Amino acid sequence: MARSPDLDTVDDTVAPLGVPAMITALGMLAAALLTADRLPDWADDYGGALVYVAGALYVAVSVRLLWWGRTARAVRVRRRAR
Repeated sequence: MARSPDLDTVDDTVAPLGVPAMITALGMLAAALLTADRLPDWADDYGGALVYVAGALYVAVSVRLLWWGRTARAVRVRRRAR
């Protein structure tokens, strides 16, 4: 299982991207929730395995992006406080 990155090892140059990453991830999660009722129809059209695996990967990517954005934001806040 992957460990969360140490705040001291995250690059300062990407820290400003934390907030846009979090906003994008929240938008992706909202889109997934809004289209969840269409999944059975898509599964009938394209195959259940394909649709549900793609949906799970989509949610996993958006959660990871949210996690990365939170870490990048924490780095920026922590380094400003020093």
